Amino acid sequence: MAQHSHAPRRVARPEKQNTFFGGAAILAVGIMVVKLIGMFYKIPLINIIGEQGSADFGNAYNIYAVLTISTAGLPVAVSKLVSEANATGRQNQVRRVFRLSLALFLTLGVLSFLIMSFGSAQLAALMNDDQAAPGIRALAPAVICVGCLSAFRGYAQGHGNMTPTAVSQIIEALCKLVVGLGLAYWLVKAGADQSHAAAGAITGVTVGTIVALAYMLLNYLMG
Repeated sequence: MAQHSHAPRRVARPEKQNTFFGGAAILAVGIMVVKLIGMFYKIPLINIIGEQGSADFGNAYNIYAVLTISTAGLPVAVSKLVSEANATGRQNQVRRVFRLSLALFLTLGVLSFLIMSFGSAQLAALMNDDQAAPGIRALAPAVICVGCLSAFRGYAQGHGNMTPTAVSQIIEALCKLVVGLGLAYWLVKAGADQSHAAAGAITGVTVGTIVALAYMLLNYLMG
């Protein structure tokens, strides 16, 4: 009886592809949840702080956005460098990339914090809205946290773990909703003017970045 030799067949390994699509799905769900929370935040915000308060909020947030735009693509860059170092087993390089990125982002964040804290009046004047100054000061600590968040998110994504990024983004959005609207409502009831009510609303953004950073740090230490 003829014996058939069973040559080993090369089978395509789908693990990496599945991991990529799984990670992309997690991030997509996270973004959807954040958008939904954002909708519940924006709708009552104008009713609470009024049109002028909303303008103050928007102008303060625009300053924040300009100062943090430099960190927008950095998680992807860190993720790529960490992933490449991981693939070749260079764990020292992984740690070096993370530490350097964290130091860089922290430095940029502290500089932005100082600009927003001590130059809030000048920045508000640039936006032709002197009433935006309290909101700019309330957002100042957030720029430090955003840079650090970029480093931690890039590190996690470089290890193929998208869950911490999605969870931290949802934490940010929830804090903005609960703390921001809660503070704005309380300040309005206490008789504060619209600019300070707007600062209360925008404080939710700062609290969100602080809590999200605490979560990412805990996740890193436990990883």
